[in-house]
Amino acid sequence: MSVTAVRTPAEYESQLRRYLYERSEEGRAVRVGEKEVSERAEIVARYRDLFSREQIDALRAAEGEATDADSRERLYRLRKTCEAGFVAAELAEREDTLENAILAARPCARRRRSSPC
Repeated sequence: MSVTAVRTPAEYESQLRRYLYERSEEGRAVRVGEKEVSERAEIVARYRDLFSREQIDALRAAEGEATDADSRERLYRLRKTCEAGFVAAELAEREDTLENAILAARPCARRRRSSPC
């Protein structure tokens, strides 16, 4: 049995920034050809605890306790991001497999113009 870390909204936001940066850099590296294989699923796995039901509940509770509109809006957006991440985490490995298959097929398509694969 594993224990999921539930972060405060500030801690969550800080960790989320790191996750988004890593994921963005991975996507960029694959897109521009610095990497031939996407490893986004590994990044998602490293940050899996960001996207748990417990974290969603904690962000919802903080949102309910917020006293001003700006804080409520910020917490709402964090919660929605967490909910989307929860779904994305379930699909990350499949998305990586598909992206890697597409990447593997690209050189063949380029070569086909001048010679068969």
